[in-house]
Amino acid sequence: YFRYFCPGVDEEDIHKMVDMATEIGVNKEQIVKKHIKPMDYAHYVLEEIAAGGHMNIIMSNTSPKGLDMFLDMVGMGDKLSHKYGADGHRKNAYEKNSKEIWLREFLEKHDFEDIIIIDDRSFGIEMGNRLGAITYHFRRRGDFEKVEADYKISDLREILKEV
Repeated sequence: YFRYFCPGVDEEDIHKMVDMATEIGVNKEQIVKKHIKPMDYAHYVLEEIAAGGHMNIIMSNTSPKGLDMFLDMVGMGDKLSHKYGADGHRKNAYEKNSKEIWLREFLEKHDFEDIIIIDDRSFGIEMGNRLGAITYHFRRRGDFEKVEADYKISDLREILKEV
């Protein structure tokens, strides 16, 4: 996010910003908790997916510690079968695809009839396309990025037609 919002900032300063954000997030949990809320209908959708006998998996660019903190704050930790925190803010260009590597390894260990990827960013949708998944490009508000997704949605409940 810092690279996106501060494109002229050098790598050292990006790392300082990440460190400061992590420090604020971890040490000031009550402030963060006040402002971080789950997406509309997220709990309901995750519960319905699980009730249908399916797995809920989350992959994030944040650190594993940051992901756990977020999931605890929004009350979703118990609704997920598996999770992966890529810590993508600290990785070099070679390691940027670690989410895809993790997911490929995960999929090799499981036999799924269908794979559904829901993402709000183009690179997540592109990963889903490479893996042969059904892709849902989610945007709560604003314009969709230009990416080939099977579906473009702004309400998470639209995913439930797959269950």
